Amino acid sequence: MEFPIAYPGFEGQQLAVKSRMLAGPQLLLNGVPVQRVKGVYTLKNNAGVETSIRLKMDYLDMAVPKVLINGQAVQILPPLTRLEQIAILAPLVLMIVGGALGGAIGAAGAFVNANIFRSPRSTATKYNLAGGVFIVSLIVYSIFATLLQSLMAD
Repeated sequence: MEFPIAYPGFEGQQLAVKSRMLAGPQLLLNGVPVQRVKGVYTLKNNAGVETSIRLKMDYLDMAVPKVLINGQAVQILPPLTRLEQIAILAPLVLMIVGGALGGAIGAAGAFVNANIFRSPRSTATKYNLAGGVFIVSLIVYSIFATLLQSLMAD
């Protein structure tokens, strides 16, 4: 998913953040990935002034990183409600009961839920899909845990 960033000095340009699960977020300018050097994206604004942009992972809102432009936080989407945060993080329960395997599957489920809650779907659809992701995470964990146990028993 791509999330546009509105910031003074970049009018007429398409500045956006692209959400990626394993590789982390990526900054795009006019649809083209911007090169990051030591964690900082450096761009020239419309006036030709260099602008530094940092993307920081937000672990409660995994789909949308925190954006810092010249050290100033820029909000690109409204914050999630507590209920949305709970629904997103629900698959992480597997981390408690399932160790590393549960943590990996739970983290993937939480990332999918974060993207669901940042999509343009209706509220009811978002919660239904998030519940489905939680159930699928439990099923996938059960299958993999059973397979691992049967392999270790041999």
